[in-house]
Amino acid sequence: MQVRVKLFAGLEVDARVPHYDPFQGIVLDIPAGSRLKMVTRLLKLPDGGRLMYFINGARVGLWRRLKEGDEIVCLRPLAGG
Repeated sequence: MQVRVKLFAGLEVDARVPHYDPFQGIVLDIPAGSRLKMVTRLLKLPDGGRLMYFINGARVGLWRRLKEGDEIVCLRPLAGG
């Protein structure tokens, strides 16, 4: 199945994605029934709960099962003063 991953806040550098277009993201082919955790490992994103994930606009955890056509957004939470 295919999912689209959009990386923000410098995560495209961590994932080493050449010529990354944040509007298009990355389309990945993954096995049916995969969890978000598998995608983060595949892209070598930082682990340890330091990121936020959204699927189709809803905040989710790493153990969320993915479906065909899901759009995944990954970003670092930012703090301001």
